[in-house]
Amino acid sequence: MRHRLVTVLLVSCFLALSSGPGSAATGQAGLADLVRVFGEYGQARERGDPAAALDLARRAVDLGEQVYGAGGLDMARLLETLADALVAAGRPAEAAPVLRRALAVREAAQGAEHPDLAVLLGRLADLALAEKDYDTARSLRKRALTIDERTYGPVHLNTAADLDKLAQVDEAAGDWTQAGVLRRRADTARKEAAKRAEMLDRRPSGTAMGEVPAPVRGKGDAKAAVDGARPFAVVRVFYGTNRARTGSAKPAQFYGTERGDLEMGHVDVSIPFLHQVGRLESPSSLMLDLVENPRNHVVLLTVTPLKKRAFLRSLKQNVRGGSGEVLVFVHGYNVSFNDGARRAAQLSYDLNFDGTTLLYSWPSQAGTFSYITDEAAVKVSSRKLRTFLLMVAEQSGAERIHVIAHSMGNRATMEALELLALGWDREEGAPKLFDQVILTAPDVDSDYFAEMSGEIRNLARRVTLYASENDRALTLSNELHGGHPRAGQSGPDILVLPQVDTVDMSRVETDALGHSYFGDHSGAIYDIFSLLWRNLPPEQRCGMKATPKGDLKFWTFVPGDCGNPVLRNASLLVKRYGAEARERAIAQVAVRHAEQDAEGVREWTRIVRQVEKLITAGPGAD
Repeated sequence: MRHRLVTVLLVSCFLALSSGPGSAATGQAGLADLVRVFGEYGQARERGDPAAALDLARRAVDLGEQVYGAGGLDMARLLETLADALVAAGRPAEAAPVLRRALAVREAAQGAEHPDLAVLLGRLADLALAEKDYDTARSLRKRALTIDERTYGPVHLNTAADLDKLAQVDEAAGDWTQAGVLRRRADTARKEAAKRAEMLDRRPSGTAMGEVPAPVRGKGDAKAAVDGARPFAVVRVFYGTNRARTGSAKPAQFYGTERGDLEMGHVDVSIPFLHQVGRLESPSSLMLDLVENPRNHVVLLTVTPLKKRAFLRSLKQNVRGGSGEVLVFVHGYNVSFNDGARRAAQLSYDLNFDGTTLLYSWPSQAGTFSYITDEAAVKVSSRKLRTFLLMVAEQSGAERIHVIAHSMGNRATMEALELLALGWDREEGAPKLFDQVILTAPDVDSDYFAEMSGEIRNLARRVTLYASENDRALTLSNELHGGHPRAGQSGPDILVLPQVDTVDMSRVETDALGHSYFGDHSGAIYDIFSLLWRNLPPEQRCGMKATPKGDLKFWTFVPGDCGNPVLRNASLLVKRYGAEARERAIAQVAVRHAEQDAEGVREWTRIVRQVEKLITAGPGAD
């Protein structure tokens, strides 16, 4: 058991990429103990034992100091957990100095104006207000307001929420005049934000191909900015989640880590016009770019929860306005609602998906220490995901529904699909419930995956399994689960099943963990694009090499030019315009000749050649 626990936090260590002060051996031993203690803390919290949870939170902080030293974001998160435990145990006065220490750690790691600090400042202000220390509470709330105004601007729901909180402090202190001024400012900010949201809903549905080889944007995804001038597109993603709300008005913090009932709604996410395929642009301290900005980053702009009837009405309208297709993305371990929404939007944009994209977000703790807690959370999410998928299948009006699951999210997805398969009475000759089911890097026991796949195959037109020998997260998960291979691992034990297309993605270069290649590599994204666009079998897709295994075979993906922008843009032209794509591409060559743009001529000539190949070969081409 101890060996398994060592493995759990080795996963966390890779995910956090945090550095500790001690030797490697000391660090690994401390990490093992930290994962065990943090897992026990989560269990104590769930069974409602605040005294035990507090004791375990204190031990986690002690172990964190051994592993990480006094600084770093992981240490800040542990301190914030301890503060939560102190408040839950009825000791809020002791929580304040712990949060101040966490604030100092974050300031050193992220800078004094990072938007994450606003949350901590608000928590400290609430504690000060409870102690009737109005001057301290007011000072903390003003600082949080300054940070959010700088980050989001004066006309934003986040700013309005900060103004209301500051007004509460003044009201408690008896300064009703100043509180009234703040409330009016908050009302104005909310009204202006609502106007902008209304404009967002009215924006045009797509952008035609420009005069440069840039991605074509379809009806359901890349849309004009709020005011028609900002240098970013907006992707609307519908969602289902069994996360509980936090009470925060800030989009990135609207849903938290606690379990809740099934909720639905939609979000809007910015994609910068200088976005690169496979990039999930985020603030970076290395680039001295610490604050989210839609011009530069993929940012969750709005969260709009809806009742079921309103959700279905809006979803149907969006489906009718696009291609009639739906794509459902289910995220993996250590992912917040915010990051799940950002990834779903990035995939939709990069895949040029001209249908409607949906996210299902289960209550991952979004913490590097919380693997065990996430395992429990994903297990209880499968039935709610089943309900959501069935509702989408039966009531969205979609002609084709695709599902993409990643990592631990495959557990909920496969169980949900199996439940659907067992309860689905399909008439002979009727279409399958789903079109493409794409299971990427599944952190699922291989034997269990093989058993479940028999039922799932009956639901989908095509089932694709992406695996990799270089997936370090799954290598460590393998050890955690007693050496039982994971379905997302390749190598000698690669899982090959009848009526499942197994694709070995080991040659795809990706991040240090090798776990998110499905959304981080342009070649992998193009392969998914080919599946969604044409339902191409592996032998007709770019870069696929067959390898026999017994009576079956799997496919090795050799990226080569599969992620080349020329191939991508040629494919987008053919997808959008069919046979007319050749004439449009040739017209661009003529324009470049007229402008004496030699490089533009060469680029568009290459696109013309690819277009001709795709059109000549027909639906099976790539």
